Amino acid sequence: MQDYDDYPQARLHTQWPGTGRPGDAAFEAMIAFGAPATTNNDAVEISMRNAGCKLLSIIGKSFLISHSIGALHPILLSDQCPDLIQGNLNLEPTTIPFESGLANTPLTYLPAAARAEDLKTVRVGPDSPANRSCLLQADPPRPLPNINRVPYVALTGEASQHATYDHCIIDYLRQAGGNPEWIKLADIGIKGNGHFGFVEKNSKDIAGVAERWFREHS
Repeated sequence: MQDYDDYPQARLHTQWPGTGRPGDAAFEAMIAFGAPATTNNDAVEISMRNAGCKLLSIIGKSFLISHSIGALHPILLSDQCPDLIQGNLNLEPTTIPFESGLANTPLTYLPAAARAEDLKTVRVGPDSPANRSCLLQADPPRPLPNINRVPYVALTGEASQHATYDHCIIDYLRQAGGNPEWIKLADIGIKGNGHFGFVEKNSKDIAGVAERWFREHS
């Protein structure tokens, strides 16, 4: 990311285990594990709600660990079956609030917002490459009672593009009555990480942060 200047934090990226260019072993391994994503987001969300909660009912109350776009799934499951989730740990969650809130399919708000148009949003805050503006609910905000019952933490790398907008999901959940935690890794001495910190040179340090959070919420 140091080779690009889309946002100023990119210059701080020092933990990638290679050159980051085609032909490098770490780069090729990263490309190899990619898989196509579906364009039917509603179907994915409905399937995850049903299958995820069914799985949790079999294995018992569990922690959920997610990364990037996968962080949508803990939100859905926390809404659908909060009693089966011990806590949600989200590595750089790509759940940036949009006009329909946090998901394409309806979440449990009070009062209910059965349709996307029932949920009114406003853009707040200044917008710059280093710090993006966010969508929040228009006043008065509707609480998310099910999601708010499940402990939530987001971990953000110093050099990731998420350093510019992860505050948006935290602000949205707080406005909806939740108490999410946000751990900015650089603030606790873990520096230089991009979006894939769990495969970078200091990944054991990040794993240690996750392990401590699990112990605190067990």
